[in-house]
Amino acid sequence: MDLRGHGSPFHKVFLHFLLLTKFLLSSGTLSIPNFIKSPDDQTGIYGGVASFICQATGDPKPLITWMKKGKKVNSPRFEVKEFDDKSGSVLRIQPLRTNRDEAIYECTATNSAGEISAPAKLIVLEEDQIPAGFPNIDMGPQLKVVERTNTATMLCAASGNPDPEIFWFKDMLPVDISSSNGRIKQLRSGEVVFSTYSCTFSYCNLSKRGFSCSFDECLVILKCSVVRPTFLSTQLMVK
Repeated sequence: MDLRGHGSPFHKVFLHFLLLTKFLLSSGTLSIPNFIKSPDDQTGIYGGVASFICQATGDPKPLITWMKKGKKVNSPRFEVKEFDDKSGSVLRIQPLRTNRDEAIYECTATNSAGEISAPAKLIVLEEDQIPAGFPNIDMGPQLKVVERTNTATMLCAASGNPDPEIFWFKDMLPVDISSSNGRIKQLRSGEVVFSTYSCTFSYCNLSKRGFSCSFDECLVILKCSVVRPTFLSTQLMVK
């Protein structure tokens, strides 16, 4: 008996499934994933760091996975951090290795309505391959120890040709910075407990090889502490 015939129960169930899927998609209940931020090609330095950002929308909310050469990334040097709203994640590679890490990385967004993917190329340069104009750290943020209700100000500056753009990350996730002063940007934070901040520099240009970005990084740890007063006591001896 051929269950795949047009009159078979299998065929009827399959048709019902297709009709239900089409209805759900047309009614807006389901929507295939759509990238709101896809990863960019990057060029890094041996021993440095690279961070790829990927975000997508969809209903239900898509699952973001990172692939390298067709396999899910898996290495002690690879970290994946999800956004708090589950809209995406950041793939961080540190320290960079020339032969191991140069590859095409792929961000895949999947839900029950479909799947999409976006590639990004990583190039890792040795010290003697660094081109002229590559970003250089002029001033890196320092370790800050502040009380819980106080405000900490962290500064980062970089030079290069063309001028680098500065990005801030908090615990591997990008931070939206609204204030800037030329090539120097300030990051202010109120109540933060044991968070790691990093400023990332990038410059992008068009060449025969296409669009490329270069990154460098400096780290700062912002801690909250309470300074307790010390009371000294003395005795006055009266005879």
